[in-house]
Parts: sequence; C-alpha cells; structure tokens
Amino acid sequence: MYGIYLNADRIPKALRKAISNDVINHIEFPKDHLIPYENIFLGEVPNAPKDNSEPLFFQTAFSLGYTFGGTAPLPASVKPASPKLDVLKYITQPGTVSPLFLSSDLIDIQGTAPLNTKKVVVNGYPLQGFRLDNRHFSYKARKEFKNLVEGENIYTVQFFSNIKLISEEKLTVFYSSDTAKLNTLQQEWTEKNTPVVEPPVTTPPIAGTDPKKLYDKNRQPLVFHILVQSGVPLFQDIAQKIQSKLQDLAVGVDIKYLSLADIHKTVNDSSPYDIVLASIDL
Repeated sequence: MYGIYLNADRIPKALRKAISNDVINHIEFPKDHLIPYENIFLGEVPNAPKDNSEPLFFQTAFSLGYTFGGTAPLPASVKPASPKLDVLKYITQPGTVSPLFLSSDLIDIQGTAPLNTKKVVVNGYPLQGFRLDNRHFSYKARKEFKNLVEGENIYTVQFFSNIKLISEEKLTVFYSSDTAKLNTLQQEWTEKNTPVVEPPVTTPPIAGTDPKKLYDKNRQPLVFHILVQSGVPLFQDIAQKIQSKLQDLAVGVDIKYLSLADIHKTVNDSSPYDIVLASIDL
C-alpha cells in the first residue's frame, strides 16, 4: 500500500482540502491500491467563498491572499456604500434612526429618558409633561407651532438630572407635505452622505512574474515541493498526474525522486517539502 501525505506545517488546512477536492480526487488510481483520504484531509474550509463557477482550489487560494501574477484583480463591480444612519437610543417615535423623511404635518417625538432624568429639554424648551414615574417624554412639532418647517429640522433632546446633563440625542427630520419634494430631499441627502468608494488600486505584476501563476502578497510564487519514492513506476505515474493537475491550477511544481531512506532523512531534518508520495509504512 502507499500514501499521499501533505505537510500540515506548510499547507493550510483549507488548501489541503482543496488539493484533495481538485487534484487527488481527479486522479485515477489502480483499484488494488488504497489511498487513506480520511486520515489526511480533515475539517471544513474556513472563510472560503462558495462559488461553483470555479474550482474550490482557486476559491481557497484567493481567500488566503494568492493572486494571479502577483496582483489583485479588480472586482467585477464596485457598489457604493449606503449612507450611515444614526441609531437613536432614547427616542423611539417617530423612528429610531436619524434622519427621517416625513410628510405628516404633526410629528410627535417620543421615547424613554435614561435613569435619574429629572428634566427633558427639546431645542431649549423644557417639557412640562415629562413623567418621572416611567420616564416617558413627548414633544409635538407642527407648522402652526413654528417648530416644523419645510426642509431640514433638527431636534436636540437633552436629559438632565437637576442641572447636570446626563445625555443628549439629535433627531433630524426632513419634512415636506409634497411627496415629490420629499423624495428630492431624500435623494439629495443620500447623494451628499454616500461615501465615495474608490476601486482598489491594481498593482501591476513585477517583472518576471507570470500572469497565469499564483503568487502570495509578497510576490512569491505558489510552488509545491513533492518528494516521491524512487524506483516505483506506479509512484512516478501518480506524481506526474499530480504535477499536471497542480500546473492546471496555476501552481509551480518541484519533484524530487528519492529513496525511502532519503525521504525519511528529509522529513526528519525538517527540509522543505509539501507532499510526499511513498510507501504507507513511512
């Protein structure tokens, strides 16, 4: 019997899984031999994107930071980030985020004040109806009160313990009874507050890199060093098939044919190797 061993100290678990999936599982082995996959490839692939349009090997390599030619490709499309809304902690009506875009002529700002609040002030106006028992506050705004105007309205809600300010929240309301104008206000605010997302800069490959090969972030090519037990035609045939599959996956391959004793010595001396193909009693 024989085995294919992957060096766990050099090949991440996710990449070992991908090699099993896209290399070894595509090799036809003689039926009278046994490859103990279950003792070699364990665990799921962490953080690898799920995309059936490309081999698992490429998905995993990209998730580990490898790129073709030593440069990160531009994404197919760059979606701009959405504008950030301020989340309100104490204000619960007419909404829990700011700003709000409203067409109602009456806006009732309500909520629950923080502990130990004795007084609630909105835009400098102390609320007479604030209830100490349940800390509920309410402030009404409308055009007739002259505290609601077309366009932008800012309501600063302050919470006091006697004369000490405990906390403060600001609610911005964009108001218009005209739906078309309100939509325009919302569109203008969104455009103004949406961050401009610049596409990532693609660093051109350095001289000598192959755009069809995988490189890490330090521009080092992905190369697998394979040790193969010499003198066994079957091993040579399998090694060549592994080499061909890996090269199809943009990986460089370095194969050394060594005696079983020399393979023992290489492994024990911690010399660089990634894959070993040898008798299973190794």
